Amino acid sequence: MSRAYSKLEKLEKRQEILMSAEDLFMKQDGEFPTVSAICTYSSMAKGTVYLYFKNKEEIYLALLEKYFKQWLEPNNFNTDNRTIDGVIDALVGFVVKNPYKFKLLNHRHFLETKADADKVVEFYRELMMAYQESSLFIAELLDVPVERVTQWLMDCYYYIQGIWRTANPAYNIKSALAKTEMAIFMPDFETNSKRLMKLLWEQA
Repeated sequence: MSRAYSKLEKLEKRQEILMSAEDLFMKQDGEFPTVSAICTYSSMAKGTVYLYFKNKEEIYLALLEKYFKQWLEPNNFNTDNRTIDGVIDALVGFVVKNPYKFKLLNHRHFLETKADADKVVEFYRELMMAYQESSLFIAELLDVPVERVTQWLMDCYYYIQGIWRTANPAYNIKSALAKTEMAIFMPDFETNSKRLMKLLWEQA
C-alpha cells in the first residue's frame, strides 16, 4: 500500500483509520479495538497507522472529539420548536439514535492511558470550543444569557452520564434484572434524561 503524501490524501487516510476503529467499536459492543485489530480490519500496515496516531488512545481521542462535535452541533437545535423542550429533545434524541457514540463518550478511560498530555489538552480545547459554539446558538435561539446555557449544558452532560450507566448495565446484568422486580434500577434513559434536564434548566 502506497503512502499518502498530499494533504487531501493524508486527511482521507486518517479518516479511513477512524472509520475502521468506529466500525470495530460497534461490532465489538463497546470494546475499543487495538491498533492491530484496526490494521487487520482496514488491510493497513501498522506503520501507516502510526504515521497518524501514536497509539489507540489517540485514535480514541479523535473519535471522541468527533462524537462530541456531532452531539453539540448547533444545527441539531435549529428546529421549529424554539424552546428548551426542543433543545432537550435534540440533545437526548442524538443519544437515543446513536447509542454506541454515547457509549464511547461515557467511557472517558483515556485519562488513565498512554495518550500524550498535549493531545488530551488539545481535545479539551476543541471540546470547549464546541460547547461555546452550541451555547451561543442556544442562547440566541431562546433569548437567554449565554452563561446560563453553558453551565446548563455542562451540568446536563455530567448528570446524564450517570443515567446512561444506570440504564445500561452489562448485558448479563441487564438480562437478569429485567426478569425481576429490580428492573426499577434500570430507568428509561430517554424519559429520565429529559425530566432531569428540564429540572436543571429551571434551576440554572
